[in-house]
Amino acid sequence: MPVSINITTYSLQRKEFCEVLQKLFDRYPSINPAGIELEIVETQSFRDLKHLEQVINDCHAIGVNIALDDFGTGYSSLDYLRKFSINTLKIDRSFVSDMCEDIDDMNIVKAINSLAIAFQCKVIAEGVETHQQGIMLQDIGCECAQGYIISKPLPAREIPAWLDKYANPVAWQKTHFAKQSD
Repeated sequence: MPVSINITTYSLQRKEFCEVLQKLFDRYPSINPAGIELEIVETQSFRDLKHLEQVINDCHAIGVNIALDDFGTGYSSLDYLRKFSINTLKIDRSFVSDMCEDIDDMNIVKAINSLAIAFQCKVIAEGVETHQQGIMLQDIGCECAQGYIISKPLPAREIPAWLDKYANPVAWQKTHFAKQSD
């Protein structure tokens, strides 16, 4: 199961970021870099986009995946998609929470899902809290979600037991959401 780690702008802009990351993987060889996904919050501003592009490329060279978190809430979403090799787009909960009642939010969710497909990214809907949201997401082709209806954030020691007993709600069983946990 992949582990997502939120990374701050400050951390990414440090020149030695990837060096430190590689040293950590060298120190803990049982951790597979492919099982790690660094989440960049899209609303954060970056002083040096060329440096960010290099950091992302270096992370990919190590084997680490990159997610763009809170997608759709910032100023450079499309620029990030065009310039950077992003593995995952995470649809911000602010769009997911009202998509069942607000056609504009539903259209934004659909558009982000389509962008993810076009750029060959995995897409995860954040903040899924109702069965209806899950059904609507499946209907538009979004098959990964995270939110309180799936699980509240858990301490690491509780995740194996949760994985053993979790089952998708019956209403969602026409397709299967990937298990995602914060």
